[in-house]
Amino acid sequence: MRIKKPSRKDLKLIGRINPNTAYYVSTYPVYMAKINTKERIVKRKKEKGEKIKKGKWYSIRVVKKMIKKNKIFCAATLAALNLAFQHL
Repeated sequence: MRIKKPSRKDLKLIGRINPNTAYYVSTYPVYMAKINTKERIVKRKKEKGEKIKKGKWYSIRVVKKMIKKNKIFCAATLAALNLAFQHL
């Protein structure tokens, strides 16, 4: 899956997360990117080691429902989404 790469002006650092402060010293930056969701997603050659096979857009409402139904349970993803929701 490939969409137009956001420019620097379309990226905003919204916070930093640490998956487990008992084990990790480093934090990971979380960025919010402004993208055109109407842009067509095109197939491209798979890169070496790439695990994501396809992608799909979800509305914020649907993502929140997925969280409530425990369909999204990765702690780092939940932390990043929480930061993103605070900036919408």
